[in-house]
Amino acid sequence: VQPAWDWRRIPGITCEQDEDPLPLLNWGLGARGRTRFAGSVSDGRYGVAALDFDRDRVRARKAWFFFDDGFVCLGSGIAGTGSHPVSTTLDQRLRRGAVVLPQGPLEAGRTEVPAPAWAWHDGVGYVVLDGSSLVVEAVGREGDWRDVNRRYDSERVSVPLFAAWLDHGARPEDASYAYAVLPGLAPGAIPAVRVVANGPALQAVHHDELSVTGLAFHEPGRIEVDGDLSVEVDRPCVL
Repeated sequence: VQPAWDWRRIPGITCEQDEDPLPLLNWGLGARGRTRFAGSVSDGRYGVAALDFDRDRVRARKAWFFFDDGFVCLGSGIAGTGSHPVSTTLDQRLRRGAVVLPQGPLEAGRTEVPAPAWAWHDGVGYVVLDGSSLVVEAVGREGDWRDVNRRYDSERVSVPLFAAWLDHGARPEDASYAYAVLPGLAPGAIPAVRVVANGPALQAVHHDELSVTGLAFHEPGRIEVDGDLSVEVDRPCVL
């Protein structure tokens, strides 16, 4: 899939969709962002990861919450200073079988799915949790292996791709997203997850069936998880 991939739609990424050639970085030099808060925590079964992202004209607070049946992705405080649209990609991979949407199968092309938005492809459900619309694409793309690595001989390939993303528009200010990726979920099924908070200071998700809550504090703060439990922290951390 790599030669035909749109490298500005790597799954999970939030970035500007410009037309400039992507830079070829020498051993990763220049790849670091401008913030230090990034990390994860796990109890061996469930986990939370968080990132304060600031790079290439885009800023965002991002967090991921991992449960038995899938994971929830949150983004907040998304801001861009470039002139091109900023988007967050849910997935982009080889297309296998039908792409199912609320309005029916997508055979080919690109369409926008209005709220309540979801998509299903190859046994994986993608559910938008915050009322945003979803862009879904089923297309064929071409590329050359030599563009991926100069050690390869030139060989053009054409592959069918599935992609889904959220469009935040050009120069977004304090935009956000919330979606779940759930392998094995039946088309149109409702996940047992609830977004408790999704702001620049705190992102939190609760799984109703597991009674598990994940918290990503980007700043010191306090939250009431439920009537019997409140959490207060004096520094950025994930719990």
